[in-house]
Amino acid sequence: MKRVILIIIGLILIVLGLGSLVAGSGIAATIGSDGKYTATAGTVKTSGYALVFNDFTVDTGGGKDAVAKVAEFTAGASAPGGKPLFIGVGPAAKVAKYLDGVPRDIVSDVTEAHSHLVPIPGTQQPSAPADQTFWTAQGTGVSPTVKLPTSENQSLVIMNQDASQPVNATLRVGVTSSKIFPLGIALAILGLLATILGIWLLVRARKSRKKVDAAPGNVAYSQEPPQAPLQPGTGPGAPQSATSAPEAAVAAGAGAAAATSEAAASSADQATSTSTPADTSVWDKPDEAASVASETVSEAASSSESTAAADSGSTEAATPPPPSSEEIAAAAKEATSNDGDSTSPSS
Repeated sequence: MKRVILIIIGLILIVLGLGSLVAGSGIAATIGSDGKYTATAGTVKTSGYALVFNDFTVDTGGGKDAVAKVAEFTAGASAPGGKPLFIGVGPAAKVAKYLDGVPRDIVSDVTEAHSHLVPIPGTQQPSAPADQTFWTAQGTGVSPTVKLPTSENQSLVIMNQDASQPVNATLRVGVTSSKIFPLGIALAILGLLATILGIWLLVRARKSRKKVDAAPGNVAYSQEPPQAPLQPGTGPGAPQSATSAPEAAVAAGAGAAAATSEAAASSADQATSTSTPADTSVWDKPDEAASVASETVSEAASSSESTAAADSGSTEAATPPPPSSEEIAAAAKEATSNDGDSTSPSS
């Protein structure tokens, strides 16, 4: 979420910064270090003696003093061929009285492409405009310029300097301010800083994403991670520890020996219990009794060996061997002899 916020803020700063950089640079380049800017409004001409712009004033919105402190607006004119012109600003009522009965044109709109003129007929020839004393601001020459008033009911008049006809002039408007150029530089610097900050935020967001991708919990293995080799006795089906196999073998061997002894004893007891004093033939044939006991013990030993082999697995070599037939026969004879001594009838 933090990375997304950084990206959004960075993009906003870059957009605003680039806009401020372009605007500030344009203002500074257009105004120049002298703080002056002039543009051509259009070309107007008349067959009469004067071009009149009624209510040609600066709209200050009620704050004319504040506007006067920041900037100064001007108007100028020039004639083709370098003919001297007169340009002046004066009260609308006094201008109308000066040009009463004089052929002239009222300019209502002017652009570089066209101008809208309203002709006023007349038969009088005016006197030289520069001789009039009611002008608020005036200028003469090849390219005269006057300061535009901030008061109301002011008219701008353009005439030939010698009060002749016709009048052909190109109108210019301009602004002069000592604060516009520094303002443009400040906007450009702020825009540059905002752009750099936005780029830095995007780089930081990119680095934070790389850190998240490189975290241990986010590593994607292309293959199974290496595993430690199995130790003896830890694999499936293996004993729990390496020492359990010999212990199991010893226990299996002990169990087999015990089973063999019990089988021998049981066979001897069975042979004894089946013999009665009346049937003395058993005692007369000890070899047969030993053979029967030996077969019984062998079967029990074989069964014990199979069980021990299945339980001990690969540890069969560690299991002690069962008693031999001779040992079993000797044990049976001894047991029969002892029982015969203890149970034979007294003579």
